[in-house]
Amino acid sequence: MLARREHKRAFFRYTDLEGGTHEIEADYAARGIGGDRSRIEVVYDRRQPDRAICSLAASTPLWRTAGVTLAGGLLLSLAFIMMPLQLILIMLAG
Repeated sequence: MLARREHKRAFFRYTDLEGGTHEIEADYAARGIGGDRSRIEVVYDRRQPDRAICSLAASTPLWRTAGVTLAGGLLLSLAFIMMPLQLILIMLAG
């Protein structure tokens, strides 16, 4: 359940199987349970219940990976274009 908000960060409180209460900072892409954004699904280790993550939609890591790959590919392509161009400009100036 949503515990508090600080600026753009959302913190959720959850109870482990032993009855202990913990707090987690949720990823901004965490899905609400049943469309309710004040409740999210939390996965934690029973041996260390204070270490938890919020579950994300399967498409979230896919889109993040695609975005990083696309942006990195564009920058790398630009570097490969600029390097020969700079070498030609250096040769013409010298």
